[in-house]
Order: sequence, then structure tokens, then C-alpha cells
Amino acid sequence: MSTTNKSMKKAQAVSLDFYASLFIFIIILALGITMWHNSVQNTSWNIKIQEMDNYANKIADSLIRSQGYPPNWDNNTVELLGLVETSHILDYQKALEMKNISADKMESLFGYISYNLYIEINNISDMPVVVDNINLTWGAYNQSIANSITKAKRFAILHNKDKFERVSVNVFIWN
Repeated sequence: MSTTNKSMKKAQAVSLDFYASLFIFIIILALGITMWHNSVQNTSWNIKIQEMDNYANKIADSLIRSQGYPPNWDNNTVELLGLVETSHILDYQKALEMKNISADKMESLFGYISYNLYIEINNISDMPVVVDNINLTWGAYNQSIANSITKAKRFAILHNKDKFERVSVNVFIWN
């Protein structure tokens, strides 16, 4: 009879130790999932910033190292955008003509997809160069609504009619 009684006894269903262990396990699991999620977000953010940097550098290099194609391009004929007459000597007429290029055409020339582009040619005082009462800038830039911004800066000489001026070509990519 004692063997029958032993087989009829039931184990305790749940103890206080089980609840404490479950609680600790859930906390550790939640912390692990949160850390994993943050790691994935930071990685994708870094990739996005790197992509924006690459676009800005590609555009800045193209502007100061290439005449563009065709060499005497205008808004209607441009296939490759470049602003130089000779290496690092910018042609003011090309810089003025760049202002006439639409955002869609600029996107097809550089392929910067979903980012916003702003280009400015600044003098040594870091103010936009003015030629024929026109600022040598292209695009729109609103830092207050930008989530992320990257900038590429290149130095060059602007051949402005009869004088030469040291300038910086600044390319901003933002979203």
C-alpha cells in the first residue's frame, strides 16, 4: 500500500523559485532583444551616412575635376556635369549655367536617388560667390528640417571673367 500512495502523490505545480527564475529570464531576454535592435539600427544608420558621404565626394570630385560632357555643355546638352576649364580652374559660365539644371536632370546626372542636394561655390570668406548678381549655388538647403547632413568640400580657382579667385566648392547631401 505504501507503493500505491507514493505513486498517487503529485509534485508541486509551480513554486516561487520558478516565478523568480522566469522573471529574471524575461528581463534578460528583453534586454538582449533591445540591444540587438539598437545594434541593427546603428548599423543601418552608419551605412546610410557612408552612402551619403560617397555621393557627396563623387559629386564634388566630378565638379572640380571634369569639364563635363560635352565640354561646352549647357542646360539642354549636358550629359556629364563638370565645371572646370582646366584642372581645378572653374569656369564661371558653367557655374552660372548649372543653376538652370532642374532637380530631375541633376538626379539623373549624379544618381543621388532619394537625397537632397545643395551645391555652393564660396569665396575665402565662406560666402557664396556672386557673378552678375547671381549667387553660385544650386538647390535648396534647410538645415532645420534635415535629419542627417554630409558635406564634401573641395578647393579650386574660379576664373571669373578677367580675374581669378580662390573658392571652395561645397556639396551637401541631406535628407
